[in-house]
Amino acid sequence: RLNLSLTADGLALASGRLETTRLSVEGARDAYTVRAATAGDLSGLSRLDAEARVRAGPIQEIALQRLDAVLHGETLRLMKPARLTAEGEQISVRDLLLAYGSARAEADLVKTPARVDGKLTLSNLDLGMVERFAPGTALVGTANGDLRLSGTPRQPLLRLNTQVRDLGMRDEAAAPAARLNVRLDTTVEAGQARGKLTAEGLGRRPLQAELAAPVRFALDPF
Repeated sequence: RLNLSLTADGLALASGRLETTRLSVEGARDAYTVRAATAGDLSGLSRLDAEARVRAGPIQEIALQRLDAVLHGETLRLMKPARLTAEGEQISVRDLLLAYGSARAEADLVKTPARVDGKLTLSNLDLGMVERFAPGTALVGTANGDLRLSGTPRQPLLRLNTQVRDLGMRDEAAAPAARLNVRLDTTVEAGQARGKLTAEGLGRRPLQAELAAPVRFALDPF
């Protein structure tokens, strides 16, 4: 049976410093439980507490049981256990649900050599959070999005629907009428990307624009 525990204090890295780092691995044969905890400042990550169960063998699996972190001053948390599985040439991600502040992101994916089926849903993202990662953007608004993948790894079909409410710049002097409601519907298929943009708030009628451009998009060899 394996029982490994590592501790490091005052670990200096190029992107920051970890005051404390704890790592433990427990298990036997092909099943292990891995726990990690850190505190410090590493590229905006000030705290991390995570636990995963790892299974090796013909079916390789990582079951993420816990993820609790503070990133750029906001809590990042795994809302329920998630599972990553690799069996032969099939890869799947199940039940990944993350919360970052008021935002939620949910993802599922199945990829085989013959097909791909995935979805990513983003809800209630405060665009003011962008300022924490890219100072000076000064955006305001709330974004929601839905991404779907289908088709094959070599010729996937991507559909992305995005809505942003009350989009604008952080300016106390700006009137509420200066905010926009924006919708972008995008499709990527057979080497072509097409998008339709609708913006309300610039005049009496919505502004609409359609875009098209060639694009290379494939999931292989990943």
